[in-house]
Amino acid sequence: MRRSRRKVKSQAEAAPQQAQAAAPVKAASERAAATPQQKTGPGVSIGGDFRACIPGDPTPPGTVMEGYRKLVSDTPFGKACRWELVR
Repeated sequence: MRRSRRKVKSQAEAAPQQAQAAAPVKAASERAAATPQQKTGPGVSIGGDFRACIPGDPTPPGTVMEGYRKLVSDTPFGKACRWELVR
């Protein structure tokens, strides 16, 4: 009787492992498609003719989008980013 309990217990432990191994793995393209697209371009107004940059925006400096040009300046504290209205 003890052997049958051990066998049942080991089968019960193996079932979750087998189910986990059988789970399908998503391709990289499917994972990329599932992630939402990050917003780029001018952010909220920071006064005057300027708008803030959105954190993580990969747009290069000098890009004109929605009537604003992206400006990036070096400061002693790192880079400062802003969008300036194009006239």
